[in-house]
Amino acid sequence: MVLKQYKIIFLDFDGVVLESADIKNQAFKKMFEALVPEKINEIMEYLEINSGLSRYVKFNYVYSKYLGKKLNESEMKKLGNEFSALCLEGVQKAPFVPGAHEFLEKYSKKTKLFIASGSPNLELKETVTIRGLDKYFNGVFGAPKKKSEVVNEVLAKLKTPKHETVFVGDSMTDYEEAGKAGVPFIGRLSTKTSPFPKGTKIVNDLYGLDDVLSSKTGE
Repeated sequence: MVLKQYKIIFLDFDGVVLESADIKNQAFKKMFEALVPEKINEIMEYLEINSGLSRYVKFNYVYSKYLGKKLNESEMKKLGNEFSALCLEGVQKAPFVPGAHEFLEKYSKKTKLFIASGSPNLELKETVTIRGLDKYFNGVFGAPKKKSEVVNEVLAKLKTPKHETVFVGDSMTDYEEAGKAGVPFIGRLSTKTSPFPKGTKIVNDLYGLDDVLSSKTGE
């Protein structure tokens, strides 16, 4: 039995580093409830399942499916600004996922850490800087770049084999993006029931992630 060492760890942000996923869901609810109140539960179910997607993908989906409308660039920008106004302050003040700060302190000293998030790139970097977290990360990447693209570009640049990295996320989008990139995945449960397929390695918080990464394995 040997200790498996990961040279690179990719982390989603909302729901993995900060407990901010629900803040964003509530912002979506406030925006969409006024438009299609009779379908809000169905919309919220979609948002929870697809929490790792860019907000702009979600805007397009809801407007197309429930309002029969295709959004132009100006309308998309207006919705994005409204969404940011509703949730940005809350996200920037959100508590850490239990164990996240300790995890970053420990692992930033011995491995390379990257954020791969569905949040807009500039907004994400602003939040990371405001929270004083930029010192822990070798790179912070948000939308419009897809998470699988981030993983592949970083691994190619650093010439790191895929089995020597892991992606940690809290949504099926994260799971699928890790699959597209061909890297191992660990799911963080930010909801009561697991969205991940049976057999997926999961943790409840980042204390649990530290335990998994620090444990001995036969691999």
